[in-house]
Amino acid sequence: MAEVKQDQVPQTVGFLEVILTGPRMSGFAGPAWPRTCTIYVAIADEVVAWQTLPFESDSDDFKKWRLGIRVPVASNWPDLSLDIFVERADFLFRRRTNMVVVTREGPHTSGHTAVISRARLRLLDALVLGDMDDEEEEKTMKRRRSEVMEGNPRLLEGTVPFGKAVKLQDWELPAPGDEHGSPRAVVRGRVDVRMNLRPAAFFG
Repeated sequence: MAEVKQDQVPQTVGFLEVILTGPRMSGFAGPAWPRTCTIYVAIADEVVAWQTLPFESDSDDFKKWRLGIRVPVASNWPDLSLDIFVERADFLFRRRTNMVVVTREGPHTSGHTAVISRARLRLLDALVLGDMDDEEEEKTMKRRRSEVMEGNPRLLEGTVPFGKAVKLQDWELPAPGDEHGSPRAVVRGRVDVRMNLRPAAFFG
């Protein structure tokens, strides 16, 4: 095993806190997801958390669904992105018979799994520039920025909290016979995302 020199280990400058709630699928099948869907969270192309999505919209599991993580970040965090993607398993394993049953729910893309929607949030845009959609959210972000400027010790200097409903998108191929058509982005679902970047000293 190769030894890593101490000066090569990135120093932790803070902890990125991410909370996902309210995952809902778009379209007539929503807001619940197919039974075999899992949502993944990745940073710097490394999966750091995952959880099965709720598949019954009226159940307590759907209402209380929550995925929270805390990840250490180095000084290069403005160059990173938070990736969220939903993967659908195209098979079910039956324990009693030890059989794998291929499912045909939605477009069948493989004999194993398929990514059916994704989103990417650049940390610089979300936590510094403020990725805002409407006037009300802008007012909220301005208020939070003033708290930061007054010296809020709960946040890494220069950052603001992030909170919004994020679209989960996929590419849809043109209809058969449409020679001049091109793939288009379609919204498959949404998930509420909250993020904060806290200084390492905040956790002692």
